[in-house]
Order: sequence, then C-alpha cells, then structure tokens
Amino acid sequence: MPEYVFDFSEKAKLGDKDFFKIIGGGTPSKMQPSFWNGKLPWVSPKDMKSFIINDSKDKITNDAITASSTNLIPTGSVLMVVRSGILKHTLPIGYNTVPVTINQDIKAIIVKKGFEPLFIAYYLEVIQQSILDKVRTGPTVEGLSIDILGAIEIPKLQIEDQQIIIAEIEIQMQVLEGLRKMKNEAQKKINQILADVWGVEYEEPVKMDVVDEQEN
Repeated sequence: MPEYVFDFSEKAKLGDKDFFKIIGGGTPSKMQPSFWNGKLPWVSPKDMKSFIINDSKDKITNDAITASSTNLIPTGSVLMVVRSGILKHTLPIGYNTVPVTINQDIKAIIVKKGFEPLFIAYYLEVIQQSILDKVRTGPTVEGLSIDILGAIEIPKLQIEDQQIIIAEIEIQMQVLEGLRKMKNEAQKKINQILADVWGVEYEEPVKMDVVDEQEN
C-alpha cells in the first residue's frame, strides 16, 4: 500500500445515533405458511459464512415483516452475529448487497452519515478479537450485548481516506482470491497425477454444507 498518513485520533461510537442506527431482527411465526418461502432473504448465523451477503437459505414474505419483529435492512449495511455459539472463537461480520431481513441473533449497523459502510465492516473484522473478549456467556450461547456493541469506537477518518483504505483492501482481496484459485487448480492436478499413478479414476470431492453451532 502506498504510504498515506491517516489521523486516527477522532473516533465515533457505534451507539452514536448521529452516525449510526443499530437494528435487530426476529423470527416470523413458523405456524404461518404465508410468512415463509417468499423472495426476501432472511439471514441467520448459518448464512454468515461469507463476507458478502446477497442471499439466504430461508426466505420470507412482506407479510412476515409487518407481523413480526424482523426488519427490512437496506442494501449496504453491516451485519454482525451477536448471539451464537460461534462467538466462542469467531465474530461473523457481513455486508449485504441486497435488501435483507435478519433473525434475532444478528444486528445490522446502518450508517447515517460520515462513514463508508465497507470501512466499518473491514475495521470490525480487524478488531474482532477485542470484541470477542467482551462477549458475555449466557446459559446456552454466547452473546454480545447492545451496550458493548454501542461502545465500539470507529476511527472517524475523512470519507476520501476511508475510500482509499477500502480500495487497497479490495485489491489485496482480489490477489488473495487469485491465489486461492491457483491453489485449488494445483491441488486438482496433484490429485489427478496421483490417481493416474495408482490407476484409479479421479473424482471431485462432494461439497457438503457444514452445520454450525447455532443454526437459527
């Protein structure tokens, strides 16, 4: 990254309502078939396995929003799992590129002004261990309280500086993705060579979804 000088002295808390709005979610009644199998993604921790969130396993209808505690989250928000067994070791953070709804185990951070949502998401990724250190253990699963979430401080850089950082991160992510593809292709060739040596037919492994500790 080219040498830039950023001023990190000024910060804003996620609980500062001038800059951010934190929204929770809920689960529509599963006794109401009309609430389910719609077109709106309903994101739960099991969908937070990737950074970009543009779909979900479960989907709901518009009727479900008006009749439950879930909310429609606008595109370009930051999603964070705040209640799940996965918080024992990982803090799933995502950025939605389509409007979504969320369940009660996720909070959405909506930027009002002064920040780029992607900057917030990347920054939270970097400091996730310090956030996890504050997770409170409940009787069944770990949870991140709204007080802890609201107290998280975000460097208040100029928008232009935030965009510089975002652009550099995305360049490096593209490099990393290219390396992953090269690694996968190299592994396939190695497996094919080994299969040829042993005189067997090489078969692609079947990908299975891993069920996480909190599937709600």
